[in-house]
Amino acid sequence: MNIVLLGQHIGGSLSPFLHNHLFGQHRLPFAYSLFPVAAAELPDALAMMKQGGYAGANVTSPHKELLFTMMDELDPLAERVRAVNTVLFRDGKAIGFNTDVAGFRWALAAVDKLPGSNQPFTAAVLGTGGAARAAIHVLLAFANLRQLTMYSRSQQRAASEAAYWNDARVIPAQLGSIATADLLINATPVGLPVHLSSDLTSNTPSPADTHIGSGSPLFGDSDIGSDSSLFGDSDIGSGSSLFGDTHIGSGSSLFGDSDIGSGSPLFGDSDIGSGSPLPPGEGRGGEGTHGFFYDMIYRPTITPLVAAANRAGIPATNGLRMFAGQAAESFRLWTGITVDPAELHNLLQHHLKHQ
Repeated sequence: MNIVLLGQHIGGSLSPFLHNHLFGQHRLPFAYSLFPVAAAELPDALAMMKQGGYAGANVTSPHKELLFTMMDELDPLAERVRAVNTVLFRDGKAIGFNTDVAGFRWALAAVDKLPGSNQPFTAAVLGTGGAARAAIHVLLAFANLRQLTMYSRSQQRAASEAAYWNDARVIPAQLGSIATADLLINATPVGLPVHLSSDLTSNTPSPADTHIGSGSPLFGDSDIGSDSSLFGDSDIGSGSSLFGDTHIGSGSSLFGDSDIGSGSPLFGDSDIGSGSPLPPGEGRGGEGTHGFFYDMIYRPTITPLVAAANRAGIPATNGLRMFAGQAAESFRLWTGITVDPAELHNLLQHHLKHQ
């Protein structure tokens, strides 16, 4: 039986490696492969898979929210998050699930820099798409969460998303200056290499779209929305406050270190001064609560934003744990077999180290 990854620009995914390893380990008659598909082709592809020969699918760029609307049945969690990243085919029906929630919850449990259960904390999420929604769902379950700010380039988009959660702790904001938060989460593809794809953030650029321009999939794809909070569009171009030149790199104001220049809305290191939205940490000469930066991107191992956070003395990690956690839950849904996400995380670390 086939299990596939549906999406665009998915050649760098680690899903085939991980799941085929598990299928072999458990002697299961499944094979995992990539299934590149454009949005317009998705209904026909889904209809074909429901006819037989397919046990399930993962879903990534840029189809998580689109496929949500095409399911015959939805797990309550997927319905709440309004995004599907895992499909189970059964009796001619497509059943949609969201395992990003389980993945992010497991990853967040490993963050030892968060305040204790009796200490209030604040969070900020960059992005308003499927991956961001999974993070928001997890964070709102914390009784000690005092405020969660969700950022979009469009105030209207941010306000609409915030209203959906019907929780006074969720505050919409337009990207410009980012307020201080104990936990900052990047749920966008800022810093993602153009030749790789992430299973967790949907706006993955293709090799042909490394420049800033209105046709780039860096802008307005379904996982962040047509009003992406972190990407300029044809009206912004090379003057974008986030991208100082035509490539993601040396001019970006997201990367605030001495090699890039001042003005970063995310991180202010010792060469820049204050400016990070995270509370001061030891590396920045501050006292008190340590902020934490979580980048959902998992390749490269040290993402550009993680590197910038580290230079600023701010604890940070990439999205590999979240990827392992969601993969473990997807595997359970397809096979009924529970696997330890920690073992998957170790396997992935070893694989990336020896690539």
